[in-house]
Amino acid sequence: MKMHKVTKESTIILNNEKCILEVGDVIGVVKKEAQDEKRFRIAVDWSMYGIMDIEADTLEEAYEIAEDTTLPDGEYQDGSFEINEQMSKVMAEEDYPDEY
Repeated sequence: MKMHKVTKESTIILNNEKCILEVGDVIGVVKKEAQDEKRFRIAVDWSMYGIMDIEADTLEEAYEIAEDTTLPDGEYQDGSFEINEQMSKVMAEEDYPDEY
Protein backbone atom coordinates (compact mmCIF):
# COMPACT_ATOMS: atom_id res chain seq x y z
CA MET A 1 0.00 0.00 0.00
CA LYS A 2 1.29 3.41 -0.93
CA MET A 3 0.39 6.39 1.27
CA HIS A 4 -0.54 9.71 -0.33
CA LYS A 5 -1.28 13.12 1.15
CA VAL A 6 -4.35 14.78 -0.38
CA THR A 7 -3.39 18.07 -2.09
CA LYS A 8 -6.79 19.00 -3.48
CA GLU A 9 -10.23 18.55 -1.95
CA SER A 10 -11.84 15.57 -3.67
CA THR A 11 -14.90 13.39 -3.50
CA ILE A 12 -14.65 9.64 -4.03
CA ILE A 13 -17.07 6.75 -3.85
CA LEU A 14 -15.90 4.01 -1.50
CA ASN A 15 -18.04 0.92 -0.88
CA ASN A 16 -21.03 2.75 -2.39
CA GLU A 17 -20.58 5.68 0.01
CA LYS A 18 -19.56 9.21 -0.87
CA CYS A 19 -16.37 10.25 0.91
CA ILE A 20 -14.93 13.78 0.99
CA LEU A 21 -11.15 14.04 1.11
CA GLU A 22 -9.77 17.28 2.48
CA VAL A 23 -6.35 18.83 1.89
CA GLY A 24 -3.85 17.23 4.27
CA ASP A 25 -5.73 13.95 4.63
CA VAL A 26 -3.56 10.88 4.17
CA ILE A 27 -4.97 7.96 2.24
CA GLY A 28 -3.62 4.53 1.40
CA VAL A 29 -3.82 3.44 -2.21
CA VAL A 30 -3.54 -0.17 -3.24
CA LYS A 31 -2.83 -0.93 -6.87
CA LYS A 32 -5.63 -3.11 -8.16
CA GLU A 33 -4.28 -6.39 -9.47
CA ALA A 34 -5.98 -8.29 -12.26
CA GLN A 35 -7.59 -10.76 -9.88
CA ASP A 36 -9.81 -12.40 -12.47
CA GLU A 37 -6.94 -13.30 -14.76
CA LYS A 38 -5.25 -16.65 -14.36
CA ARG A 39 -1.75 -17.65 -15.37
CA PHE A 40 -1.52 -20.73 -17.57
CA ARG A 41 1.54 -22.83 -18.28
CA ILE A 42 1.61 -23.57 -22.00
CA ALA A 43 3.81 -26.45 -23.16
CA VAL A 44 5.60 -25.73 -26.42
CA ASP A 45 7.81 -27.75 -28.74
CA TRP A 46 10.25 -26.64 -31.39
CA SER A 47 13.11 -28.10 -33.37
CA MET A 48 16.69 -26.99 -33.69
CA TYR A 49 19.49 -28.21 -35.89
CA GLY A 50 23.22 -28.17 -35.50
CA ILE A 51 26.35 -29.86 -36.74
CA MET A 52 28.61 -32.18 -34.75
CA ASP A 53 32.18 -32.85 -35.78
CA ILE A 54 32.69 -36.53 -34.81
CA GLU A 55 35.83 -38.60 -35.23
CA ALA A 56 35.01 -42.27 -35.98
CA ASP A 57 35.98 -45.16 -38.26
CA THR A 58 32.52 -45.51 -39.83
CA LEU A 59 29.39 -43.43 -40.27
CA GLU A 60 27.46 -45.85 -38.04
CA GLU A 61 30.05 -45.45 -35.28
CA ALA A 62 29.81 -41.66 -35.67
CA TYR A 63 26.02 -41.92 -35.19
CA GLU A 64 26.54 -43.88 -31.95
CA ILE A 65 29.10 -41.39 -30.65
CA ALA A 66 26.84 -38.47 -31.57
CA GLU A 67 23.97 -39.92 -29.53
CA ASP A 68 26.15 -39.85 -26.39
CA THR A 69 27.63 -36.41 -27.03
CA THR A 70 26.51 -33.05 -25.65
CA LEU A 71 24.22 -31.17 -28.00
CA PRO A 72 25.97 -28.61 -30.17
CA ASP A 73 24.99 -24.98 -30.50
CA GLY A 74 22.03 -24.94 -32.80
CA GLU A 75 19.68 -22.88 -34.88
CA TYR A 76 15.89 -22.74 -34.62
CA GLN A 77 14.22 -24.67 -37.44
CA ASP A 78 11.74 -22.29 -39.05
CA GLY A 79 8.11 -23.38 -38.79
CA SER A 80 8.76 -25.98 -36.08
CA PHE A 81 7.09 -24.14 -33.16
CA GLU A 82 3.99 -25.94 -31.89
CA ILE A 83 1.77 -25.64 -28.84
CA ASN A 84 1.41 -28.96 -27.04
CA GLU A 85 -2.28 -28.69 -26.19
CA GLN A 86 -2.48 -32.09 -24.49
CA MET A 87 0.30 -31.31 -22.00
CA SER A 88 -1.01 -27.77 -21.50
CA LYS A 89 -4.42 -29.19 -20.57
CA VAL A 90 -2.83 -31.59 -18.06
CA MET A 91 -1.06 -28.66 -16.40
CA ALA A 92 -4.27 -26.57 -16.38
CA GLU A 93 -6.05 -29.46 -14.64
CA GLU A 94 -3.26 -29.53 -12.03
CA ASP A 95 -3.33 -25.74 -11.50
CA TYR A 96 -7.14 -25.28 -11.59
CA PRO A 97 -8.67 -28.67 -10.65
CA ASP A 98 -12.14 -27.24 -10.00
CA GLU A 99 -12.40 -25.80 -13.50
CA TYR A 100 -10.99 -28.50 -15.79
